[in-house]
Amino acid sequence: MLQIISVENQTAVRANVITNRTGDASIGLMKAMMMALLKEKMNHGVAHFLYCKKPNKYGEIELREAWGTTQSNIASATTNGRGYCKELDNCIAYFDVIKGSWRSFRFENLVKVY
Repeated sequence: MLQIISVENQTAVRANVITNRTGDASIGLMKAMMMALLKEKMNHGVAHFLYCKKPNKYGEIELREAWGTTQSNIASATTNGRGYCKELDNCIAYFDVIKGSWRSFRFENLVKVY
């Protein structure tokens, strides 16, 4: 049986980037769809999610549990409008409501959206 999944253009672009970075098309599509869910949640409020941080100087990878948003009424106080769009670097930027600052991570590092 043939199953078809319809995705938005931005999700397809992210899936392609993740597939190229991981070498696995199924991971690329799955993480891109998780990313779409995360972006939707952050646009409408505070999202709870988990991602891998960059390796430290010893090569160890840590998980970061985050509560973040891109909702303008929360994040706009710290946005100057002259910043660089992290999406161009194939990263997702979010305002960390616990730390009170902007953070970002690579598409393929998303682990879970709660």
